[in-house]
Amino acid sequence: MRSSYENIKRKRLRVHQAAPSSSRVLLDAGLMGIISAYQNGIFLCLQPYVKGHKTIPGADAFHGDEVMILLYVSNRRARMWLNVMAEHSIDLVKRLLLCKDLTAPLRLGGHSNDEKSRELMDIAAECGDLPIVTYLHEQQLACTSFAMDRAAANGHTAVLAFLHEVHGAVPSDNVLYGIVSSMSGCTCTAEHNAERYACLRYLVEKGIVSNAMHIRHGDEIMLTLVHLQRLDTLQLFHTHGLDRLFRPSTMDTAANRGCLSIVRFLHEHRSEGCTPAAMDLAAGQGYLDVVRYLHEHRTEGCTARAITSATVGGHREIVEYLVANRPERWSHPDTVELLAEQGGISMLRFVFAHDERAAVTKEAMSLAVSHGHLDVVIFFHERAPEVDCRRLAVVNALENGFVDVVTFMVTHRPEGLTTRLLGAVVRRGHLTLLQLLVAQRPSLVSTTTLWLALDAGHKGVAKYLFSTFPVLATARLLNAVVRNNDMELLKLMVRQSPGTVSPAAMHVAAKHGHLGALRYLHAHGGGCSHRALDLAAEHGHLRVVKFLHEERTEGASTYAMDKAAEYGHLSIVKYLHSTRAEGCTSHALSLAVQNNHAKVVAFLLTHRNEGCVLHAMTQACQRHLLPIANLLRSRPIGSCLCTANDYRMLPILEQNEWFQERDVGRDPWFSSEDGSDDDGDSDYDSDGSDDYRFDHFHHMLDWFM
Repeated sequence: MRSSYENIKRKRLRVHQAAPSSSRVLLDAGLMGIISAYQNGIFLCLQPYVKGHKTIPGADAFHGDEVMILLYVSNRRARMWLNVMAEHSIDLVKRLLLCKDLTAPLRLGGHSNDEKSRELMDIAAECGDLPIVTYLHEQQLACTSFAMDRAAANGHTAVLAFLHEVHGAVPSDNVLYGIVSSMSGCTCTAEHNAERYACLRYLVEKGIVSNAMHIRHGDEIMLTLVHLQRLDTLQLFHTHGLDRLFRPSTMDTAANRGCLSIVRFLHEHRSEGCTPAAMDLAAGQGYLDVVRYLHEHRTEGCTARAITSATVGGHREIVEYLVANRPERWSHPDTVELLAEQGGISMLRFVFAHDERAAVTKEAMSLAVSHGHLDVVIFFHERAPEVDCRRLAVVNALENGFVDVVTFMVTHRPEGLTTRLLGAVVRRGHLTLLQLLVAQRPSLVSTTTLWLALDAGHKGVAKYLFSTFPVLATARLLNAVVRNNDMELLKLMVRQSPGTVSPAAMHVAAKHGHLGALRYLHAHGGGCSHRALDLAAEHGHLRVVKFLHEERTEGASTYAMDKAAEYGHLSIVKYLHSTRAEGCTSHALSLAVQNNHAKVVAFLLTHRNEGCVLHAMTQACQRHLLPIANLLRSRPIGSCLCTANDYRMLPILEQNEWFQERDVGRDPWFSSEDGSDDDGDSDYDSDGSDDYRFDHFHHMLDWFM
């Protein structure tokens, strides 16, 4: 057994020694690394950075570099570069460099110029990793001018120094603007901004950025530095001779920001000076110390804008200083109009006291009235009572709730006495103001005013107008009062203007079920026609129908029972059948069927014989009303007995007659106000016909026929 095992072992050894060129070479680890280096693809350790979209480190990491942002959004290799660099791992960068197809420069939109491309070292400088930048330099990788630009913009001083001193890189002419814009627009801490200032100082002190260099966006750079109040940076630029950055607008901006130290430095060390806008802007912003310094040390002076803007801004001390020391005066009429809009009465008094050119204008008075500044309005009125005011301004004051201003204008000014203001007062229900307006000019009130009072629904205003101007009342106004069921106003109108009572008034009361108004009109000699009972029956007011039948002699027409049947008022149909002789027409049955009132249909089939069964059956089949169709089968179907009528035109004609051209529309069907025994649609029945499913109309009609 032992000898056989040793024989097998010697046999395997001879096989391995017989082919050393195959097994030993293929199993060599170094050779496998060389072979795999020439294969396409990426390492397994890099796959998470290609597939995943990791968050860019820092909210302001690429602030100001729009090209890099677009590349990150649109380019897969750019996302991989940034994600790998964010790990700050040299091992990952080494693996990335071995992927030859991933290290080519990034091009935005196929552009080949440096402004639209980025190198791998640019990304490393952006992230501020000095060991990675050093390694890429040792691998002899190139960079663009954006490497130094982005390193400086992100405050990576060590990377910036390495790129300049070791790698030999140079920045672009946009490097200063990139630093300054990053400081003004980022959300970083003060320490991070201090690193950016260190980069800016390095570039200037090393002469990398000099006056001989074309510096882009110079105005924006100085404007931002002044806003940030970086006097030390301005002193740095001055010391190193960056004269092309200094302009007269620099001192103007410093004055606008109230930076007296910067204004003093520019005055003492620079020769560019400023413009009159410097004192104008400082006065408008309220910086008295800057205004005083510019007046005492500069000769540019100011314009009328200085005292005007200071006055409008409410800077009283500056205004007094300018009046005492400067010859310039206010710009008119802008000053007075702006103060009138703001309501600055004290400043207005000061302006008029120190400037004889100041005058009240129509626009100024209108602005004061519209914005509700009563003290300004009184001041203007006392100083210039002859100056007009826009009439619409008084209306605007009322709409904005400035009743005190409107009261003053109505009392003291003729501009407030207009029909437009009267209408606005009526619509808003200001009774006291209305009385004052009427006392000043009663001729403004017309019948239209009474209509406005009714539409607005302010009973006190309407009562005052109707009692004060009874001659303006009309029959149509009385009809509208009856429609609104305002008994107090109705009694007032009938008492003061009895000639306004017409038959239409009782028709309106009957239509809307106002039994109290109907009784009052009946007691005071009001007349009507058969339309009163017809309308009461149509709208389901049983008590009104009973009152008209018992107390009046005008009677009714077939319209009454036809419409009662149409709208399902079974109790009214029964009452008219038992008490009245007018009866109905064939339309009663057809309309009841059309609206699915089965109980009304059954009553008409049992007690009346006017119906047209053919037309009614047609309506039932078209609407798939099986229970009603079964009721109609008990009657023989003959020829059509329908007659023509004008039911559709009557409501339209009556609305035009009662309320003239006013679009009243079809009012709701109110039940009687004096009870609810059988009124309304209490007899409206639902036969559950919605639970049925029927065939088409012709199949059903053939079955019934």
